[in-house]
Amino acid sequence: MPVVTAIVAVLQVQAVTGLALDSSAQLYVSDSLCNQILKFLPNSNSTTVGTVFASSLSSPQGISINPLTTDLYGAMDGDNTFLMFANGSSISVVVAGA
Repeated sequence: MPVVTAIVAVLQVQAVTGLALDSSAQLYVSDSLCNQILKFLPNSNSTTVGTVFASSLSSPQGISINPLTTDLYGAMDGDNTFLMFANGSSISVVVAGA
């Protein structure tokens, strides 16, 4: 697995609650106060601005990527749900919870 160095810009993220790294070395960062998940490309640095991968979430907490399917999973604290973003899609499906 490649080594990734990424520093999240302070003004872009308010409360990092989860990190996940996919097989392409893209870093995903969940931000519970901004209710979003950001994606940073490989070789990102402190001046890199992440892309909003998913927004209007309900206080995202921990996130994880299934290495076999590349599906991203996230726990939402605000509405007690567990979401799946299939194969890099930013559209979610509720897989557990309310």
